Amino acid sequence: MSEPLRNYSVPPAHLAEPHDVGTLHAGLLGDPGTGPRGFSSFNLGLGLLAVGMVFWGGSYLSHFSGRFDGNEFSEIPAPRSAGGSGGSLDPDAKVKKQGKQIYTAICGLCHNDDGLGKDGIAPPLVGSDWVNTEGVERMVRLVLHGLQGPIKINATTTFNIPAQSMPPQGDAVGSDENIAAVLTYVRSSWGNKGSVVKPEVVKAIRAAVADRKTQWAVAELEQIPEGGGAPAVLTPEQLKERLKALPADELKALLQELTK
Repeated sequence: MSEPLRNYSVPPAHLAEPHDVGTLHAGLLGDPGTGPRGFSSFNLGLGLLAVGMVFWGGSYLSHFSGRFDGNEFSEIPAPRSAGGSGGSLDPDAKVKKQGKQIYTAICGLCHNDDGLGKDGIAPPLVGSDWVNTEGVERMVRLVLHGLQGPIKINATTTFNIPAQSMPPQGDAVGSDENIAAVLTYVRSSWGNKGSVVKPEVVKAIRAAVADRKTQWAVAELEQIPEGGGAPAVLTPEQLKERLKALPADELKALLQELTK
């Protein structure tokens, strides 16, 4: 006789789960200690800590990332492409910032960060008539090839610059953009009121004096109009005074050239 069919829809008593459904749900819904393993499904403290770290990280990057620009902390950064003022009211703020970095790294060593210069080494740039000029024909030449000998500041103070104190700085400062930036910074700082210097102006002056190998003397620079153009016509007495101010080797070379 065949075995009667068994009802497998109800498990045998020895296989039945000792926990009821309510107890299982209580453990999963966050009542610690009531579930079969006694755990909570979510730790609120750890969640708040994670959210706080995300906000802190975002705030830190927004203040100290330097815009993820590789040139941000360079002493002499590469010229950046022209663009908006970045929210600044000064449209030349980026150029002046670049110029300040160059000035601090190179020029400030002698002229000081405050532009007041050092006795016996470098004249002041603050309020100087050599800085606050309409044009920059002379200033660009000074940066490119340096200066030596006596120079009068504001027609009152004579400052004698040793030959080693103002050597050529064209290579150290670098590109036309860098020279324009540092001169723009100097001409707009410490109360100075000079206009912005354009890189194309520096480029034209650099090309005009490309063959020069020596430092400038003031007498030479004074022959060059501040705004460019043809050299001023000198009287015989003015010419005599400026020839006296030339270094001996330059005066000798000039006389030899004239007697050919």
